[in-house]
Amino acid sequence: MRGVTTAVGGNCGNTIAPILVWWPPNMFWDSDIISELRPFKYYSEELLSSEEVKAKVKDLYGVEVCWGHFKDFIEWLEKTGISVNHAPLAGHNTIRAQVMGSDWKRKPTDGELTEMKADVQEAMEAGAFGLSTGLDYPPGTHANTEEITELAKVAKGFNGIYATHWRRTGPRRERATPIMEKIKGIVEAIEVRRGAGVQAQISHITTGYAIMPQPPQELEEAAAKRAKGY
Repeated sequence: MRGVTTAVGGNCGNTIAPILVWWPPNMFWDSDIISELRPFKYYSEELLSSEEVKAKVKDLYGVEVCWGHFKDFIEWLEKTGISVNHAPLAGHNTIRAQVMGSDWKRKPTDGELTEMKADVQEAMEAGAFGLSTGLDYPPGTHANTEEITELAKVAKGFNGIYATHWRRTGPRRERATPIMEKIKGIVEAIEVRRGAGVQAQISHITTGYAIMPQPPQELEEAAAKRAKGY
């Protein structure tokens, strides 16, 4: 932590709040916990009961996950204390999991989208700096551009940002079909930025699992869209 004074948390769509009913996989720090509860290979797609995981967290680390909504988590941080400044993001995967549950491999209903927007608003009101997505991780893999744009509009209303782990590998499974036209993931991120009128931050400019496109092509695409006023 030498020299680090501020940490941005909740990248790639995965945040520790809201945790109400479901615990989404792939928050990374919890990999050992998830693999003990539900052994998996490579990446898990299963949503676990939040109560089951909370019990395991307490057993392994002695930490009681006593919060539910985003504001509860922020209040817990303020009460418990933290060694650096913290800039939290509202995680799309976590929010989508709470609303859609185990039936997440589809487009949300209008009612479910309204619930997700309310959750983003609650997080922003509690102090989140913006919305993050992780579109290669469940349940965000099945979110379309329209859904993401609508949620990003909520963050925009609080002058928040849109931080995205863009759609570049596809669902990460043992036998996955790689996305060959990954540049479309960059284009999608830019379209969300324009559609929501929000500032965007694109993570992981890299080739991923395929040779093409190279990072320069991704940067050129972003520069071309910016020149057109996106």
